[in-house]
Amino acid sequence: MMASTVEPWNNLYVTVAIPVYSSGATLGPSIRSSMHQTLRDLEALVADNASTDFSGALAEWLTAEVSDVAGLRLPENGGKPGAMSKLVEAARGKWIAVLDADDAFHDGRLGRSLEASGAARHRTSPSWPLADATLQVA
Repeated sequence: MMASTVEPWNNLYVTVAIPVYSSGATLGPSIRSSMHQTLRDLEALVADNASTDFSGALAEWLTAEVSDVAGLRLPENGGKPGAMSKLVEAARGKWIAVLDADDAFHDGRLGRSLEASGAARHRTSPSWPLADATLQVA
């Protein structure tokens, strides 16, 4: 696992799950788009799926440089399902938003998605997200 400065169990609201396989050319803009949101209570979690390019090194560097980015380095390529399983296990947000490494979110997308779901009005709820044993995917 790559080092992270984000403290575990800090009750994040959204985890942006980014599975990566040899997508070094597009990973930076993808992560940047996840951080350019109106919603601030989030983390970007990157799972490098044994990439053969510089994706793993880039993810590791971003993890060290940006406090809201955390990462996993998987020892073998388990495909997107394998990476997603690890991302869901490691996610700390109540909601999970999936972002492929070659895609980008429009500014404000996560906030609008939560508003549309009705979750935004519950944002100040003090309950821990796993207290009711539910996990929602945005």
